[in-house]
Amino acid sequence: MIYFDNNATTKMDPEVIKTVLSAMEDTPTNPSAITGPGRKAKLKLLNARVAIAKYFDIDQDEITFTSSATESINIIIKSFHKKNPGSIITTRIEHPCLLRTIEQLENQQTKVIYLPTPNGEISMNDLSNSINSATSFIALSSANSETGCKHPISKIAEIANLYNIPLIIDGVASLGKEDPINFIPYATALTFSAHKIHGPPGISVAICKKPYKLNPLIFGGNQEDSIRPGTENLPAILGFAKCIEILEKKQNLMIKHMQDLRDSFEKLLLQTIPNAKINGNNIRICNVSNIYFNGCDGESLLINLDQKGVIASLGSACSSGALSASHVLLNMGFPKERALSSLRFSFSKFNTHNEINQAVQYIQQALEFQK
Repeated sequence: MIYFDNNATTKMDPEVIKTVLSAMEDTPTNPSAITGPGRKAKLKLLNARVAIAKYFDIDQDEITFTSSATESINIIIKSFHKKNPGSIITTRIEHPCLLRTIEQLENQQTKVIYLPTPNGEISMNDLSNSINSATSFIALSSANSETGCKHPISKIAEIANLYNIPLIIDGVASLGKEDPINFIPYATALTFSAHKIHGPPGISVAICKKPYKLNPLIFGGNQEDSIRPGTENLPAILGFAKCIEILEKKQNLMIKHMQDLRDSFEKLLLQTIPNAKINGNNIRICNVSNIYFNGCDGESLLINLDQKGVIASLGSACSSGALSASHVLLNMGFPKERALSSLRFSFSKFNTHNEINQAVQYIQQALEFQK
């Protein structure tokens, strides 16, 4: 199988699997227990939190462990909205976890301003002109999960800071794909998920920088400073920390490898299939190619490739099951026909150049089969 759907989820790194299994095979522990095993678990939890905070260059008590980026985004957005229930600025090309959380608030009479995104880009003039005294916060992704297009976070932050407006960032698509210094220092609150960087599913971080504070969505014990009550998923948290450790050692090499794969794939594909086109600009994270295949049915192409063992996607995994055109491509200004004829290919450190060559050959065969 050739797996090119790494923006949906990634293969767990063998080192991470070893870490998670070791934690699961250890004496059953609960970090909240006052017994010896409980104290041992609490120390492991603390060390993982410290390691992750060090990588993100934040204070350890600015981290809250949650079950997913979707949960994190809900906690962050609803906390900031509760503190200041004014208008929200975002775009219509964001990931569903962010977009639908904001849409829920919009359904409750919150004013939402959606910035235009031609070719995936927002205008700083549009952003500045959208801000007023009632603006609560700006919420965006650091990079789009379907196209890889990056928002200019540092420029956006300059405007947000000028008006003293919080900037909320969904950083999931960028982690492990670019240097975190490109976006983390500029955000007021962020989220990341382990399963997008070869870690276990079911673990995420919600980061909220001081002096801002988060409010709980659910209520129970005092875990995670009462922001996210419930027994912590220690094996998954330790797996996340292991992922971060690997990033610290190998991030630059991983990014270069994925960039080489992506560039080789696009070069070979466009040479082999001249009428194919790349959706999005060149300011992208290193591992994503969203390709328009003129005249083809994207769903049929996806199924045909799946049968050949090449795994790609029509867009965000969180939107799968709905046989509709990508909301991202439509709101970038592309016609519905183009959106329905496009596939996303996303690469990881485990992919190879040999897989690139095979995949392009299979894509060419699949397109000829559709004629």
